[in-house]
Amino acid sequence: MNSLKVVSGVGAMTEHDYDENTKVAEEPIILIVDDDRLNLNLLNDLLKDGHRIRVALDGQQALQRARMEPRPDLILMDVVMPKLTGFEVCEQLKREAATADIPVLFITARTSEEDEIRGLSLGGADFISKPIRPEIVRARVKTHLTQLRQKRELQVMHQKLLALSIQDPLTGLTNRRGFDEFLQREWSRCLRSGSHLGLLMLDVDHFKCYNDHYGHLQGDDCLQQLAITLAEQVRRPSDLLARFGGEEFVCVLPDTGLEGVRQVGQAMLQAVRELNRPHGGCPGSAWVSVSIGGTSIVPHGEHTTQQFLQKADQLLYEAKRRGRDTLVVSGSRQNDVAGQ
Repeated sequence: MNSLKVVSGVGAMTEHDYDENTKVAEEPIILIVDDDRLNLNLLNDLLKDGHRIRVALDGQQALQRARMEPRPDLILMDVVMPKLTGFEVCEQLKREAATADIPVLFITARTSEEDEIRGLSLGGADFISKPIRPEIVRARVKTHLTQLRQKRELQVMHQKLLALSIQDPLTGLTNRRGFDEFLQREWSRCLRSGSHLGLLMLDVDHFKCYNDHYGHLQGDDCLQQLAITLAEQVRRPSDLLARFGGEEFVCVLPDTGLEGVRQVGQAMLQAVRELNRPHGGCPGSAWVSVSIGGTSIVPHGEHTTQQFLQKADQLLYEAKRRGRDTLVVSGSRQNDVAGQ
């Protein structure tokens, strides 16, 4: 996922008199834009308590300082200014994704109905007439900052709910829904860029026997331990390990060719072996193990994500057919198969 030096003499203030680092980070940032220093001083005195203040003396400065990190939470702006008018600044800010949501309050002596309609149609949030009336300014600023805070709280709540909706509650990994969305995004990206996309499908060997022998609580504990172990082998932030369903896991490896898929798959296979978790549910299965199928592709128009998944699933089945505790990887050529 962004302060002000108190100035008593009006004529002594310049745009450099404002220190951006003297207030706590929690205070909202207000950008005041006006070419009249009297108005800048007045608005600063009105709003300096509880807010961090930035100023700009013309439209070009306003654009520069609105784009600065951290970005302002609110902009108070005159309409008539040199270089760029307030309307022109507002129009540019609303066209840019990074600044489009910043509320712009026009403070101006131009109070005709036509001016107000134009300002609001360009995305302005409010119109405040000059001469400046302190209580009106404070009230409007408080209202818009309150609305902004509420909007952000709702966004945070939405993000938390979204995160919960794509998280597997048992393992903490991404669930099937989140995996499907991630795979589709990466597929589309690789389709545009011509990049490889790698995929691993994993299944816990004889897991039904494990549950029958040890009970479902131990089965859940086993899946949780496996999720941690497998996740430790997924080193890049761009990769995704997810619970595909039941005792199946899946790993998406963007920008990864067949050799990279094989290396990650082999690391996962070995890490599970090194857990040395007993498996007494089936004859010949002394320790918990996984079977893995892996593939890589450069997506193009003749491919689908469903075919991609089917390919990995077929390779997983081949790994089980070979005796389990095995990795089988294959690319687009049928003879490009390696068992581990």
